[in-house]
Formats: sequence, structure tokens, C-alpha cells
Amino acid sequence: MQYIHLIWIKLRKITFMQQKIPHKPNYYLVLILMFIFGDVVCENYIFRSYNSFVPKIELCFFIGTLLLQALASPVQAAFSDLFCRKRSIIISLSTSLFSLLLLLLFNSKILAVLPLVVVLSFIKGTFGNTIPLSLAAIADTQDKNYRVSFGFTTLSYTLAFVLMIFTTLYLSDLISNIIAALYYVIILFFSIFSFIDIRDKNFQHHAGSQHNSVWKLLKKELTLVGAELRKSSLQYGIIAFFLWEISIYSVLLLYVDFNVEAFRFIAMTMMLGYATGIFVLKIYNTTTDLNMCKFGYLLGSISLTPFYFHLFFNEAPSLTLLAVCYYFHSIGLAVLPPTLFAMLAKVTKPHEQGRIYGIIESVDTIAFLVSSLAVLISSINDLPLIYIVSLSFLTIVVSWFPFKMYHKLRPKELV
Repeated sequence: MQYIHLIWIKLRKITFMQQKIPHKPNYYLVLILMFIFGDVVCENYIFRSYNSFVPKIELCFFIGTLLLQALASPVQAAFSDLFCRKRSIIISLSTSLFSLLLLLLFNSKILAVLPLVVVLSFIKGTFGNTIPLSLAAIADTQDKNYRVSFGFTTLSYTLAFVLMIFTTLYLSDLISNIIAALYYVIILFFSIFSFIDIRDKNFQHHAGSQHNSVWKLLKKELTLVGAELRKSSLQYGIIAFFLWEISIYSVLLLYVDFNVEAFRFIAMTMMLGYATGIFVLKIYNTTTDLNMCKFGYLLGSISLTPFYFHLFFNEAPSLTLLAVCYYFHSIGLAVLPPTLFAMLAKVTKPHEQGRIYGIIESVDTIAFLVSSLAVLISSINDLPLIYIVSLSFLTIVVSWFPFKMYHKLRPKELV
């Protein structure tokens, strides 16, 4: 215990000493993107381990883990507003690494038992939600360059899904697991010795509240999260975001998590579309947020019309044409979430960023779950491709109405 206490004191000194180091937003952004990349990979490898069980248990694990993440993300991210972003990220990355090590025991058949998967899923879902912490850290460190910075988070997602496609084709789960664990060791090292919580200039003041009981702090944070959810503007914003994510996930998951071979090419073109969308954000950095969203909506909505036009005259759908359509659809969807994140960052106080992006991550998790269930239902009933494509098309079109209300009701930007 004495050694653990000394290590903890050392971490505190590192945290406080690094407050004096000059602001290096680009360097921190790269670190944050590495954290997001790792979280997406870790989560997907855990989901893949569920395939070892019978379908009913697999479904229970899948739904249970996602619901746990949806509940835990806002609270964990809200605590980072209080306890310091750096420490929260270190705890989250350490927890994820521990989950991967347990998963390694499972994949190597050393301890391939169901209770082990229960434990690692619970640990990861409760304490390993790194993405909302990372989004809040971007809002902390990037000043007014929010939109492009948030756009680069899309690149992390894209690279992570490309990696999943590659490993599915060429690597075993065991080898992939080992590589992911080694990657986490590296980013955990950087998070301890190179990442700085720039936002938390008054950390000593906020640290004083740590003397309160954990239960009181938990109740307080839950109350604050509830207060955010009661704000009409945020409600409309997260509904729009929820529909955007369904529009993408419902098609992307067909290959990445459901192994529909015909969708491999479509998944790759979607990744290219995301990368192109980031380039668009960079080129039009000075364009207003509203105009960028209009561009994203225009491209996201009309991009699928050629597929419907072709299907009207032909019985068999063209997957090549659909891949081209989803390339442009993904450009539009790559623009929308970063712009919304930027709009949220501009109206949110520094010590409330974690709470907001924790809610956003919960909404993303629920969208992932809904999309997965939609794909599962489609697969079980052997529904034609047009059903999933229509779900993807309608969600992006309908989402314009809640987004318009969000823009109308959103608070004034902070100076």
C-alpha cells in the first residue's frame, strides 16, 4: 500500500507541474486522437468475443454492455470535470488495458469461461469510457478551432474501423488482442507523462470537493446530468445526433460486426468518405457552423437518390452504385457531428464539457444498439437490402427538423 501511495503522489506532482508547461494544442490533439482510436478498437474486440457464445447469451452481453456504457458515460465524464481530465483519462485507459488483458486470457483459452467475459465487460463499460473524456479534452484544449479538431476524431473512428476490417481478414483474435494490449501500454504511458489537463487551472479549488463522500458526489453529478437533459435545446441536438449515427451505423455494421461479405467494399468507401469529409472541414474552416450543417444535410440526403432511381428500373440492386452513393453520404455525415460538437463547445462552460460529451457518447451508444438490432432483425427475416438503406436514408432526412429546433433554441456563444 505504501508503494501505491507513493506512485499516486508522483502522479499528482506530474499533474500539477505540467500545468506550467506552454499550451501545445496540436500535440495534445494527436494524443487525444490516439485515445479515441484505442477505445473504439478495445470496444470492438470485446464485442467480437461475444461471438463465442450461443446467440441468446451473445445478445444479452451485447445489449447489457451497451446499456451499461450509456448509463456510465455521462457520470464518468462529469466526474472528469470535477477531478481533473488527466486523471480520469489515466483511469479509463488503465481500466481498458486491464479489460484487454482479461480478454487475452479468454482468447488464448487459458481462462475461456463466461464469468471472465462478464467481469471484463462490466469493468470496461463502467470505468473505461475514454471517448467522452477525449471529446471534453478537445473542447478544453483547442480554443476556437473546435470544428476541425472534432472532425479529426472522425479520422480516429475511421482508422479504427479500417483496422477492424483488416484484422478480420488477416489476423486471429488472439494476435489482434495482443497488438491492442501493447498499443494501450504505449498510450497509457503518454497519458501519464505527456498529457496535460490545460483546462483545470483551478484544480486545487475543485480538488477540495473530493473530501465529500463518493455517494454525495455521484448524486450531485447525476442531478447535473439530469438538469442538462431537461434543456430543450440539448434535447433537440441529441435527437438529431442520434438519427445521424443510426444513418451511418445501420449500414457500416453490416460488414464490420455482422460480417456480410458483400458490404466490405461499401464499408471501405464509407471510410474514404469520412476522410474526405475531414478534408472538407479543413478547407472550409471559416464557414459558419449553420452553413456547414446545411452542406452536410444536402450531401447526406441527396447522395442515395441515384440508388433509388436505379432500383426503380432494375430488380437487382447495384452494390457498386450503392458504394459510390455511400461515399458521398459519408462525406455529409463526417461534417455534421463535428459541427454539432463545436456548437456545443462554444456554449458550454469549461467545467461542464465532460457532462455534455458524456451525454453525447451515451446517445451514440444507444444509436449503435438500435442500429445493431435493426440489422439483426433484417438478417433474421432475410429482408431485402432496400429496408436498411431506407432506414439510413430516412433518419438523415428526418433529423433536419430536430436540428433546426436545436439551432433556434441554443444559448448564445460564450465569450
